[in-house]
Amino acid sequence: MKIGDYYYYISENWIVKIIIKLFGTIDLHSHIRLKPVINFLQHYLSKKSRKSIKILELGCGTGVCAFELNKISQKGKFNFDYTGIDVSSNLISISQKILKSVNVYNNRIKFICDDAINYLTTNNNFKVDIILLVDIIEHINEPERLLNLSNNLLNKDGIILVSVPTPLYPKYFGAKFHKEMGHLVEGYSLNSIVEMFNDINCVMIFYNYNTGFIGKYGCYLYYKIFNTRKRVLQIIKWLLLMPFKYLDLINNSKISCSLFAVFRKTHI
Repeated sequence: MKIGDYYYYISENWIVKIIIKLFGTIDLHSHIRLKPVINFLQHYLSKKSRKSIKILELGCGTGVCAFELNKISQKGKFNFDYTGIDVSSNLISISQKILKSVNVYNNRIKFICDDAINYLTTNNNFKVDIILLVDIIEHINEPERLLNLSNNLLNKDGIILVSVPTPLYPKYFGAKFHKEMGHLVEGYSLNSIVEMFNDINCVMIFYNYNTGFIGKYGCYLYYKIFNTRKRVLQIIKWLLLMPFKYLDLINNSKISCSLFAVFRKTHI
């Protein structure tokens, strides 16, 4: 699975373009943490008979999930209506540039620069089928409020996909990198996430640990030991450490650095 190969469209260096086209984004952890998210969506959406699935993503970044969904929809012949929200104008600008180059067939994708909670409080007159909270909760001062507002927008039996770092994340990615990423918590356990969603009447239907026994050491080398902003060195270390994305096979609560879970809205 090539995740993030659409960066090919905005790269100016021909060597980088070829590498991204062949292997996807050079960010190692994006492959490891997003693989279970994309796999779940592909399986879940393949069973849907509705003509259009409404999806909202909070903290969409450069739109990685939107463009992966676009690839899935072209294979599965379903349509979706996607809205991505991110507070970073720079990331939204990148997503817009990519969107202009990607063939979005019979799908609607739009990106909006806004704070997640502000968007939810000022745009609450619509409903969605799926909400993506992929590595955003750990950046929010009021995660409980974010979850409550998100839940209010879900259709009956709608689902929320959430990805978070576990308490092991700072150890293997480095405290410096952990801080630079803007994480406000050390990480979340499965129990703490389940409790947060139980409080908004959502029940867990699936979970998956990743960045496990082998994958976490690849990330340790990539983000903590060989952390660099120089593009050439990033590419070299990506090529050297790329095998780790295929070896992330053994995962559980005692060894994994990130957690993915899916919750369904219930009605009491």
